[in-house]
Amino acid sequence: MNSYMSINLELYKIFVTIATSGSISKAAKELCTSQPAISQALKQLEEKLGGQLFYRNPKGVSLTVEGELMFQYIEQGYGLMQTAERKFTELKQMQAGQLRISVCSAVCKYDLLQYISKYHRDYPNIKLYIKDESSHEIARQLHVGDIDIGIFNLHNQNESHFDVIKTLQMQDCFVAGAAYKHLSEEPISLKKLTENYPLILLQQGGSTREYMG
Repeated sequence: MNSYMSINLELYKIFVTIATSGSISKAAKELCTSQPAISQALKQLEEKLGGQLFYRNPKGVSLTVEGELMFQYIEQGYGLMQTAERKFTELKQMQAGQLRISVCSAVCKYDLLQYISKYHRDYPNIKLYIKDESSHEIARQLHVGDIDIGIFNLHNQNESHFDVIKTLQMQDCFVAGAAYKHLSEEPISLKKLTENYPLILLQQGGSTREYMG
């Protein structure tokens, strides 16, 4: 029994090219090689398969019944391989693909949109998926591979699992109502602020709330 799996895929490429061009000479020209090399490759394929694939005639070649059957299947497979190679190249050249980003709400306001807009202009065919999550959830998603990039406050996270690029330092201020206006007259420690005054913070589990204690 012949082992068809051992047949070089290049032989099938040559077979498809001969079949579509209808000529060994045209196939040789298309594949940038010599006619004897194409003829030898065809002979090798026919020997491995154990049958004739083409009739030779003065005008070129035509498929045998066996060749027609082979062509129906090999052409589909060869087309899929070409598509796979093209898609792979598109991914490498940033012409296709996706980018999954999770960002914490505290960071969203720091000019993130302008960077997203520039990225989309530079790579319009890349699909962007952006989610608003807590810092802890973003760290988890990165760890398990659910996202490609996380933009979040790392002050309480273990950095050893990530490739970290520190992008900016944020400085926030407290906003208070008229009843607490007198607190602006002198500095107040974070400890005193959190222990003695009511605060409105982000949801539980967020790094900002955790930092505030």
